[in-house]
Amino acid sequence: MAKDLTPLELKAIGHEAGRAARFVSHCELAHDDAVRCGDAKFFARLAYQKAFLGQVSFIDGLPAVRAADLLWQALRDFLTALDFGYLTDADEVNNWFYRALLLNDFSAAHFLAALPVKWWWAGRVFARYQVSFGFSLLRGEEQRAAKVLEFLYGWCFESGSEPAESIGAKQQQNAYRLMEAIYRKEPCHIHSCLSERAELRSVIPPEGQRYELLQPLDLVALGLVRLCRHRDLSVALDHSHLPLDILDVCASQRLQHEEASRNKQPLRS
Repeated sequence: MAKDLTPLELKAIGHEAGRAARFVSHCELAHDDAVRCGDAKFFARLAYQKAFLGQVSFIDGLPAVRAADLLWQALRDFLTALDFGYLTDADEVNNWFYRALLLNDFSAAHFLAALPVKWWWAGRVFARYQVSFGFSLLRGEEQRAAKVLEFLYGWCFESGSEPAESIGAKQQQNAYRLMEAIYRKEPCHIHSCLSERAELRSVIPPEGQRYELLQPLDLVALGLVRLCRHRDLSVALDHSHLPLDILDVCASQRLQHEEASRNKQPLRS
């Protein structure tokens, strides 16, 4: 799975994975104290580290069920942070909204998108509207999604929000075209946009870096692919940033978590 990653990226990922594993291990000892204190930042940071380890386990070739379970734990930790009053922003909500979609957890995605604006007022305008777009399609609100796309077209191509030739502008324009293709149900265009996105994307994220230095997998794009499936669109792409196999595993894990929750039993491994 690491064939598209550079040696420098692989080295950085390996170094960060060791640090993240130690952090998560130490957090197990402090977990109960963090709950008693209502330590929101503790759970936010723990969420990011588990999400990172989940991504690393996948690109290292470990069973995809391990990656899916770590990502599911990460989402639960981030939601716990919010319960304890964690003040987030548009970039983070965008990241975790699409991670919830990746995990096939539509209820968590709904919760995140419906957070009061005062909780995530800061951050990029594009990120806020990308959440709104996904939430609109998730709820079958086609007209609202069209209005979001109309705004984003102006923002990406006419507002000068980013220097025209900058990587940021190209990434935003690519994301707009991808969302438009999903809205219009154009599989060929979706594929070409995802291919372009994989080439434009860096393992070092330009946003959402509060506790996350690296993103080996494009979790937002995987969430968008889940949205494609929700709209009965087929997507096929072979890239280490976008392992589509994990979507099926996450869907299966989601069903197991729901079953375990109903029966109040631990998840089968």
